[in-house]
Amino acid sequence: MKKQEIFMIGNAHLDPAWVWSWQEGSCEAKATIRSALDRMKEFPDFKFVCSSSSVYQWIEDFDPNMFEEMKQRIAEGRFIIVGGWKVQPDCNLPSGENFARNSLYSQRYFYENFGKMAKVGYNVDSFGHNAMMPQILQKSGMKYYVYMRPMEWEKSMKDNIFTWESPDGSRVTAFRINEEYCKNFTTMEGLETYLESCTKFYNGNEFMGYYGVGNHGGGPTITNIKLIQEYNEKADGKYHLNMADPVEFFEKYEAEHDLPVLKEELQHHASGCYSAVSEVKTLLRKGETKLGEAERFGVLADLLIGKKYNKEDIQKGWENLNFLTFHDILGGCCIKSAYDNSLYMGYEAISLAEKQKNSALQTLSWTIDTTDRSHGLPIVVFNPHAFEVEEVIEINHNASSLKDAEGNDVPFINVPSEPAPVFDRDNAIFTAKVPAMGYAVYYYTQSVYFNRPMTSDAYKGKNTDPMALENGHIAVRFSANGNIQSITDKRNGKEVLSGETQAVVIDETEHDTWSHSKNYFDKEIGRFAVTKMEKIESNEIREIIKVTATYGNSTLSQYYTLNAEEDFVRVRVKLNWNEKHKMLKLAFPIACETPTSIYEIPFGALERPCNGEEEPALMWAMVGDSAGGLAILNDSKYSYSAKENVLSLTAIRSPIYCDHGRVRNEESNYTDQGVHEFTYAILPANTGEKARIFRKALLLNTPLTSVLENHHKGSLPLVLQGINVGADNIVVSAVKVSEDGTGYVVRAYECEGIATETDIQVNGLPVLKASFGAYEVKTYFLKDGEWTEVLFTEYKE
Repeated sequence: MKKQEIFMIGNAHLDPAWVWSWQEGSCEAKATIRSALDRMKEFPDFKFVCSSSSVYQWIEDFDPNMFEEMKQRIAEGRFIIVGGWKVQPDCNLPSGENFARNSLYSQRYFYENFGKMAKVGYNVDSFGHNAMMPQILQKSGMKYYVYMRPMEWEKSMKDNIFTWESPDGSRVTAFRINEEYCKNFTTMEGLETYLESCTKFYNGNEFMGYYGVGNHGGGPTITNIKLIQEYNEKADGKYHLNMADPVEFFEKYEAEHDLPVLKEELQHHASGCYSAVSEVKTLLRKGETKLGEAERFGVLADLLIGKKYNKEDIQKGWENLNFLTFHDILGGCCIKSAYDNSLYMGYEAISLAEKQKNSALQTLSWTIDTTDRSHGLPIVVFNPHAFEVEEVIEINHNASSLKDAEGNDVPFINVPSEPAPVFDRDNAIFTAKVPAMGYAVYYYTQSVYFNRPMTSDAYKGKNTDPMALENGHIAVRFSANGNIQSITDKRNGKEVLSGETQAVVIDETEHDTWSHSKNYFDKEIGRFAVTKMEKIESNEIREIIKVTATYGNSTLSQYYTLNAEEDFVRVRVKLNWNEKHKMLKLAFPIACETPTSIYEIPFGALERPCNGEEEPALMWAMVGDSAGGLAILNDSKYSYSAKENVLSLTAIRSPIYCDHGRVRNEESNYTDQGVHEFTYAILPANTGEKARIFRKALLLNTPLTSVLENHHKGSLPLVLQGINVGADNIVVSAVKVSEDGTGYVVRAYECEGIATETDIQVNGLPVLKASFGAYEVKTYFLKDGEWTEVLFTEYKE
């Protein structure tokens, strides 16, 4: 009788950081790769899979001779590249553009060094997988996917080998690993028990068995390989064990089976990781937005005046962020000392972005013709977005007059430059209107008066109600308790809330850092109590109410700001958090008859049940229906829950670092103790307004930038538009110079589930006539005057 073929995949799961530093992880990479190469000398049939370009780059750097040996084995097909990314990332929290850059830099690295790219996506330990992953994988050059979590007891599935389809219709063949990603069997009985377990798990079909020593590296042992050989020599063995490449398995399985189709995300595992260790989440978001901003302004300077931006620094910044997305680092479940040096990569990425951005903006502003002295000193306001922005900005000079580029008066107010006035410096605030991915010049005359007191006439607006914020778009009223009790959407006159907002404290003593097996945070033990509420600013441009509240040893200060021309409330938060094993949720009860919750995910948005389960999201989430609702936007948070009609933003949680619930004592280090600052926003919206919500969230995360200039000659006009996108539901993710330097790249996606054809015009480039399916992301490459669709890698295939 013919034996059933089983594909044995030799691997070593190497966490670059976890209960060790990334430096130790890089050291272990040397030993792991050396071991795998040695096994190849000893066992001619042995094959080894290795993910993560960071591992290959470390070997290239540390031991060029070993790197050359890797090249030889890769050419032979025995050392197998999988993964296609810098690390095995968290697959919920990075932005879509972060995934695209992970593919761009890592897959190109593999191709340039080894002549081949990864065909198999490989995230065996990542804590859940967003619904857009099939599209992301396909457009990264990978048509197969190997994962393990969520496991059977977290998400029961009839079939563990299946076709996985994303909302746009993209498909990959997915394989869920049984038991563990590195099975270290040391006896024949252990191997046979494992094979029988897998046979049951995969319904009697062929499967891949993942073996070796892992987490801190290691790889297949001599004992592992000899046991496989001995098993194949047994006359009574049921299987033939083939040490293989995963692609061999996938190709054979697809040819012989009709696969079921799964059209949903793969969740949940370790939902506490959506909010653990705030600093790494903040660095990720700031790095992503700032690198994208710097690159767009770099392209603008390139097209307008021929100034080339430093692509190498942009790549270095993105690769730092790609490394920071490693699932244990970004998931907040490393030991504290591992963060003490990993976080530097995030700060370096932000620094590189800021330097590139400043270089582009200073050069552009210096090239604008600002010779007209009749209106005062020039201010150049830049907009990084692919849509026009009207926003309140603050310049670090006080003013006695302010005009636009045509000499028209612009309302302005002088305000203190800091919460406590700074000598010789007030700030002027005004509403700037700036074209898409462009700039506009304003003029100001500096005032001779400094440090105007808050009681001056300049601060007296029409709304003197200390308990309310109101403009032509929205009205917000606070209760005597200091909570918001009413929000009126003036577009339709409807009340948005069904009750007062609350700052709710959750007990999570029973949760570890990951929150293993616990996906609900609903054990309320208290609420912040308001101690002071005051309207600290009210004028024709904006109103601000400050609310201070306390709980236990913690203080929460929220600055609710309503700008005159905006239809949402910005809330700047300063939180001094000194609680342990507790979580803070900001809860919003929403008036809607049939509540639906929608969350931003990479390159799109996804509807989920309003069942109270903790859910990952990027810049926004909402609860509502077709008639109305509320979106909560944020600049650095990733965790929400929606219970019926109540949407809650998870602001902070404080488990012990890397706590599996095994050892807790007085010496334990608790996460997120001390002062934290972040911003969120409250936007009335219905479920059919995803494009509008996307734009407001992008604006919250990346505000306008101003440059205080001088009078000088120049070739550029006073107002300039850098891009025009013909459809509101198309979100531009990247505008960049191609990696080979021969052209330009535009990446965009459709965000509302509507197939769309539109023109995208970048100033100085031919019109791009783009076509998008529902929820589809596309990358277009302009070369030799023609736009062509390419993969994230900027290769056609």
